[in-house]
Amino acid sequence: MEVTETLNINYSNFFTDIDNSFKELSVSITTDPDDIKILIDEENTTIGISSPTFIGLGYIFVTVVDADEGRLEVTIPVYVSIVTSSELEEDVVSTFK
Repeated sequence: MEVTETLNINYSNFFTDIDNSFKELSVSITTDPDDIKILIDEENTTIGISSPTFIGLGYIFVTVVDADEGRLEVTIPVYVSIVTSSELEEDVVSTFK
């Protein structure tokens, strides 16, 4: 059985704009490589990050644009390492490659 763990983050309090409410901001999130998966829940302002097949150094790119075309761009380096046990399964090896 393969277990894929997902890191969930609420991004609504990571950036603000003086002139625009958070709901008026346009947020886009991409990754490199594409094997790092991002699930965006705009209603709850959360993202889920997982990497079921990639191991190594990758990047998450966040771009926020306001109504006046003001732009914030952030690059977040992430290191993905292999998971061989899970706290959810009492440290029993669930995936071994």
